[in-house]
Amino acid sequence: LGANIKVIHGYPGSTGVLLAMKRGEVQGGCGFALSSLKARRRREWKSGKLRVVVQTGFKKHPELAGIPHLYDYVKSDEDKKVLDLIYGRHILGRPLAAPPNIPGDRTKALRAAFMAT
Repeated sequence: LGANIKVIHGYPGSTGVLLAMKRGEVQGGCGFALSSLKARRRREWKSGKLRVVVQTGFKKHPELAGIPHLYDYVKSDEDKKVLDLIYGRHILGRPLAAPPNIPGDRTKALRAAFMAT
């Protein structure tokens, strides 16, 4: 898509990348869930020190109005197909499973707790 990005490998997960950003070792990271950033880095998020510069996934997020989406930069059907392949798994989100025959009230409580976070 024409981005001038140098990929740095070797950080142990998203926490390592976020710490590297804080220390000034890298200028950004990718692949973070918005909910995780808001929960794990609440202070940086609210202060504006942590900013989203481009959205990914299939749909624009309502909380990120005005921030461009990766699909906005797609120039060919081939590029779109590549992004569809990469982000296709996000349609399912992060499924949560429970044991079979769980009582309805517990299922309802789990769903409510999941949606509240």
